[in-house]
Parts: sequence; structure tokens; C-alpha cells
Amino acid sequence: MAQNIRFFDYQSVADNLNIDPKVSARVIDEIREEFPNDDMLFELHALRALKSIQKKQVH
Repeated sequence: MAQNIRFFDYQSVADNLNIDPKVSARVIDEIREEFPNDDMLFELHALRALKSIQKKQVH
């Protein structure tokens, strides 16, 4: 499902960090379930989660 990014461009971060699109989609879906009505918190948590995944891939 396409997301309308309004606050934090988490998708570009995922792309730039070379996070597997399947992993990214799964994370995004889980976070959306947590924040179904709050786009800013959803996007902030998505951004932080994706950055966290990248850090784990590097180490």
C-alpha cells in the first residue's frame, strides 16, 4: 500500500540504507498498526525503526 509521506521521508531513508523492501514493508505495516490515526508519530517511528535496522546490518 502506498503511503502519503507528510512529515518524515522514511521511504527515502530505507532506500538509501539499502534495506530490503520486504523488511521495510513489514516494519511499516507493524508501525501503522500501532499508530493508525497519527501520521506524524507513525512516520517518526518508521524512520527510527529503519535507521535501527540499518545499524544492526552494519555491525
